[in-house]
Amino acid sequence: MCEMLGPSEQCLSTAFGLEAQTTQCGLYESDDFRLYCYKILPCSRRTPHEWSSCPFAHPSEKAKRRNVRTHIYDCEMCPSVAKGDECLLGPSCPHSHNVFESWLHPQKYRTLLCKDKDKCTRAVCFFAHGA
Repeated sequence: MCEMLGPSEQCLSTAFGLEAQTTQCGLYESDDFRLYCYKILPCSRRTPHEWSSCPFAHPSEKAKRRNVRTHIYDCEMCPSVAKGDECLLGPSCPHSHNVFESWLHPQKYRTLLCKDKDKCTRAVCFFAHGA
């Protein structure tokens, strides 16, 4: 089923509980999912689980991201956040507010080679793995 869906439809199907189906087709590993859904869409699970391994956003989670399609910001870190301060502009800030917003931004995602290359074991790697 999932190979017939476009990226936004795949994100929506995931958000509405078709997680087992979309996992089978590798949706969570796709670049489209990582750029436009990972830690953006709210988690639909209502049972306790490990947030760090869940690809969806959770209340008060630091890895939560703004949707780059609806919030205009770049991949550079916000100067206030980089200093450890709270950004007074909040969601309207033109800069990234965490490492996920920065590295999973279309301007930056997979623009540098992974130092581990084909031996990379990261569940979500922001870097390119050369052929």
